[in-house]
Amino acid sequence: MHNYTTIIGVIRMRKDHISIDKVRQRYGIGSSGISLIMKRFEESGLTFKEFEALEPSKVEEIIYPKDNLRRKNFRTIKSRRDHLSQGQSQEKEDPASRFQSDL
Repeated sequence: MHNYTTIIGVIRMRKDHISIDKVRQRYGIGSSGISLIMKRFEESGLTFKEFEALEPSKVEEIIYPKDNLRRKNFRTIKSRRDHLSQGQSQEKEDPASRFQSDL
């Protein structure tokens, strides 16, 4: 997550037709980060002046909405952990036993 200054700087440079490589060098962020910032800025429907005039926290929230941040699905992690622990708690089968015939 990037701060207000970086977000505004990225948008300003891209609006001035500065290459993505130059923006990456200036702010030390990847192309996907730049693309995300520009996409969310354009989706906001605000002009650059309107966007720049917002409170820094509001700009950051528009670019990185709280409900859209990557979060781990703890239910999935828990079910995987439970599955793994069940497999470890059972006695391990001797692989050779599968090849023994009933006598």
